[in-house]
Amino acid sequence: MSALNDNGGTKEKAQWGDMGEKQSVLNAVKENGYALRFAAESIQNDPDVVGVACAQNGYALRYASTQLHDNAEIGRVAVAENGIALHYLSDRLKANKELVLVAVKQNGWALQFASEGLRDDPAVVLEAVKQSGEALEYASDKLRSDKATVRAAVQQTGGALQFASTSLRKDRDLCLRACASAGGALQHCGKQLRDDKDLVLEACAQRGPAVEFASERLRADRAVAMVAAAQNGMALQFLTAALKADHGVVLVAVCSNGWALQFADDALKANKEVVEAAVAKAPGAIRFASDEMRQALSS
Repeated sequence: MSALNDNGGTKEKAQWGDMGEKQSVLNAVKENGYALRFAAESIQNDPDVVGVACAQNGYALRYASTQLHDNAEIGRVAVAENGIALHYLSDRLKANKELVLVAVKQNGWALQFASEGLRDDPAVVLEAVKQSGEALEYASDKLRSDKATVRAAVQQTGGALQFASTSLRKDRDLCLRACASAGGALQHCGKQLRDDKDLVLEACAQRGPAVEFASERLRADRAVAMVAAAQNGMALQFLTAALKADHGVVLVAVCSNGWALQFADDALKANKEVVEAAVAKAPGAIRFASDEMRQALSS
């Protein structure tokens, strides 16, 4: 009897040849754990073979027998190689703190497959967000309201701020940390903080176009505009009409990104210094210059 299971993937299956022996399947899964997919059911229930397959590719656990999905030793091997393999473990093992810790340390996103109880465990969630900040999404409401947990998450990636509780998105310290890591986190800060000049400057220094999420007052602030435009000229599109007509701001913007010329006031699209700076950075930006300036520069 063949040790291969005819479960589709004929073309893939062919590469392994005629594996009629356990040893042949072992050799195959040492090379590629996914070869377990083509093993006969009896081999997919063999701890030796499945263990070797999962050590090579943790996701191979998907093709193991249901019985082995409840095997702690094999589960540990699988999640150590690929934390997301936690998805295929039994509910009993998804509630095993030691095993889940191995999984989230390898891949924080594995937290989504942990038991409800462990998603409310401070130690487990902390390890998850230290590895992948946005795994905070899968933490319990209680821990998404815990400042220490959220701080660890936003330090790993500022975007994790979006999953913090409403009250913590109003916390200035956390928002500063988030915006320093990812300027776009400004959009997740409380309304009052989006009118905090120092915080907005921090965000714009990290990502210029984050100025889009600043208060109306700060989108009209020249100092903020200069920082945003210097970081990425495309931030010009989010500034007020008055700033789009400001020679200094626009010059900084096009020197950063020539394509920003398209957002400048029409008068500055006819300004030689501005247009030349834009074209020097991005020759194609000439299309946004005034007709007169295009003709002058092409002659």
